[in-house]
Amino acid sequence: MLLGAPPDKDLAYVEHGLGYEWASEWLLAKQGWWGSTLDTRWAQSPAELALNDVLRTEISEGRITTATHIVHVTPHTIMFQDVLLFSVYTGIDDDLYVIKPVVPLDQGGTNGSRLYPISMLPAALAKRPPYLVVHGEAPPWLTLPPAGYDEIFNRGGVRLFRRHDLSAGSPA
Repeated sequence: MLLGAPPDKDLAYVEHGLGYEWASEWLLAKQGWWGSTLDTRWAQSPAELALNDVLRTEISEGRITTATHIVHVTPHTIMFQDVLLFSVYTGIDDDLYVIKPVVPLDQGGTNGSRLYPISMLPAALAKRPPYLVVHGEAPPWLTLPPAGYDEIFNRGGVRLFRRHDLSAGSPA
């Protein structure tokens, strides 16, 4: 809280001077917004940003098209936690299989979305998706890499697997 602001009020919800607002914005610019990430100025870690580069290479080599969906295993979907956002940075669709959902995924805003409980992952893998990305610790029953997949990225708790039969120019 900035000096001079009411101690029991959030600065965003009370009238305050322009000087207070500037100081608040400068502090935010200095410290960053994403308080639970390694670099508070980015929503993604260096490893997560590096994954974007690998995926862009897959796009440029013709293996990923606008029809491609990546099966994405994630511990949670809480934005202020460490969440892998490659779909935002690359435009590639991902279908998320959430290990520890905070709310039931079949209710509210997530009902009908591409967020699925981890119990549905075996059925998704049985369809042999072109790519699988695992963020954080995988469930103990998930053998990595899955049969028929090559690991093409492994850094900072992020692993990317590509199906063996995808060669340059053969889109997923």
